[in-house]
Amino acid sequence: MFKFLRRARMKFLRKGKTNKYLLYAVGEISLIIIGIVLALQLNNWNNRRQENDSRISLLRDLQEDLQMDIAWNQKEDSLINAYIPRADTAFILFYAAQSTEDLIPLPSYLDIRPNDLSINDEAYQEMITTGKFYLIKSKALKETISEYYERAERAQFYIRTIFEKNYEVGYDIQLVPYNRIFFGAPYLDKSLDDSWIGNPQSPTFLAVERMLDFRKNEILFTRKRQHNELLKLGQALLELIEKEIQ
Repeated sequence: MFKFLRRARMKFLRKGKTNKYLLYAVGEISLIIIGIVLALQLNNWNNRRQENDSRISLLRDLQEDLQMDIAWNQKEDSLINAYIPRADTAFILFYAAQSTEDLIPLPSYLDIRPNDLSINDEAYQEMITTGKFYLIKSKALKETISEYYERAERAQFYIRTIFEKNYEVGYDIQLVPYNRIFFGAPYLDKSLDDSWIGNPQSPTFLAVERMLDFRKNEILFTRKRQHNELLKLGQALLELIEKEIQ
């Protein structure tokens, strides 16, 4: 096409047909401009397609992370639900105890160990560190993503604090008479002080009560609340992602 226009232009110049020459020159320039515009549009379309592919890929990775988080939180919530009746039984045994022998079954109902909160945030961290968070255009989706991971970070910090507090509660000096019962079992030392058993005025009785209360209300119920809030946020975020990638 350009060779044809060039030949036509030279032909008109040789024949002195300036007007026709200008007309073909304008046509040639117009074709060049159209070609540039089309090339730019094609490049923009290709960039948008690549960005969309990258966005979908990141959202699918985020979706997988969330599905693992939700499954883990549901599992932890089920374990907590199974532990709650055991914690109630521990209280019943403790308040009904009249001797060291009555307390021997108690540890089997207190085997409640807090687990660290599992957060799968590889996709989210990639979005942040690579600057690809901008690829997500939905304001609601971006806000929910940020809210979920900020809430997960706070929950993880809180649960780790429970770890530390659990050790502090367990090493209360007033628990020594209580702990000696289990370190001495099954050959209980008859010289063990058991005057605190069934005595609400005793510091040891109160320390054991605090420990039982901590394990039930902090390790169980507070953790349950953390898991349930993350489950609610995670499921809402998962729905938004599924709509976005459809």
